[in-house]
Amino acid sequence: MYRGIFLFSYLLAARNWIVAAAPETTPPHIIFIVADDLGWNDVGFHGSGQIPTPNIDALAYSGLILNRYYVSPICTPSRSALMTGKYPIHTGMQRGVLKGAEPRGLPLKEKLLPEYLRELGYRTHIVGKWHLGFYTKEYTPTYRGFESHLGYWTGHQDYYDHSAVEEPYWGMDMRRNMEPAWDLHGQYSTDVFTKEAVKLIKSHNASQPMFLYLAHAAVHSANPYNPLPVSDEIVDKIKIPEYKRRRFAGMASAMDASVGAVVEALEKRNMLRDCLIVFSTDNGGPAEGFNLNAASNWPLRGVKDTLFEGSTYRGRWNQWYGPSGRDYPYDVEAVAEGCLVAKALKRLGRGLDRGKLVELRNQATIHCGEQPQQPQKACNPLEAACLIDVRADPCERRNLADEQPDVVRRLEEELARLNASAVPPGNLPWDSQADPALWDHTWNNFGDYATRALR
Repeated sequence: MYRGIFLFSYLLAARNWIVAAAPETTPPHIIFIVADDLGWNDVGFHGSGQIPTPNIDALAYSGLILNRYYVSPICTPSRSALMTGKYPIHTGMQRGVLKGAEPRGLPLKEKLLPEYLRELGYRTHIVGKWHLGFYTKEYTPTYRGFESHLGYWTGHQDYYDHSAVEEPYWGMDMRRNMEPAWDLHGQYSTDVFTKEAVKLIKSHNASQPMFLYLAHAAVHSANPYNPLPVSDEIVDKIKIPEYKRRRFAGMASAMDASVGAVVEALEKRNMLRDCLIVFSTDNGGPAEGFNLNAASNWPLRGVKDTLFEGSTYRGRWNQWYGPSGRDYPYDVEAVAEGCLVAKALKRLGRGLDRGKLVELRNQATIHCGEQPQQPQKACNPLEAACLIDVRADPCERRNLADEQPDVVRRLEEELARLNASAVPPGNLPWDSQADPALWDHTWNNFGDYATRALR
């Protein structure tokens, strides 16, 4: 799982979860921001200076950095766990991601987070990605506790034309609640979601608690014909030699600006003083060559879709993956003074201390230490169990399985006990009636309508 773990189906996931809270009041506004496929090493506060993320970094330094928080290795399981508070093995959402043509979703018997929050008086909104089903309208966000949704139902989209390609199907996927948002064609998804989030904050009655779930498309790759979409204006400002990594950095930079805009809007509405802000990623980063992306989990082992700390794909990779970025200078001044989050915090009297900032960054940076002197037993989890002491060995260089067989046996027994409580995966064969060509070239809640003859 990406160090942010879901320790059953896969090995990997993402470990970027930041909490920043204003002085305690009851109940606080809750702003939950989820990045898509952001790698451990794609933010500045983990030690890399390659991609400037001053707003995210400032948010981290002003709150709590949870370095031992784990998420699932891929999207749908992570999001189902967030919405239900349950392991995906207990909801049937554990195997792979939900595809647009599957006639299923997060089981309707599950009561979701926004439903609980509405009972506590919260106004609830989702902006961005859903990816928990839309076979019938009952599976969609506004029927599951959210008052409004501007975003998309599938797992990814093009950032400009808002279409989603899932071979052999292709269709537009951008919605205002249940209606296709054709008018947003050509507008960059990150900007669309930022504007909507800011608009919701500006129009909110601050005397009522707000739950805003901002689930960005960034930095997930888009469709194969333009996998890393971002404006040349942003890319031209980034000094990274490798072209794909430079474009990825542009996407991350746009998302960082979004975080700044949201925090600024909260401060202007006098909501930031009574606000819990959570920033997380759904899973680990897919590094160069995987998912047409260019993320980095360095120095953690692995990538998205596996269970190593940074995550490895199907047990076939055993190297650190992605650039270190530690030879790039880190702009402390931009984080402490120049970005929107820092300015908002300063106006609240919570300006960032540069010395403390550097100290916190050092604490949040993983150092692997010296390579083991003796040859190490290879770790291939497809062939045999691996045992890693991730506290002492966060870069997973030493397989202790042969040295501590009793620990392996004990953990296997515990895993068997947990697996005994699992429900079967809910995956279903694709339904050709989902073909967007049947629904005005949009991904649609096809299960609500009579069968149409294929064209």
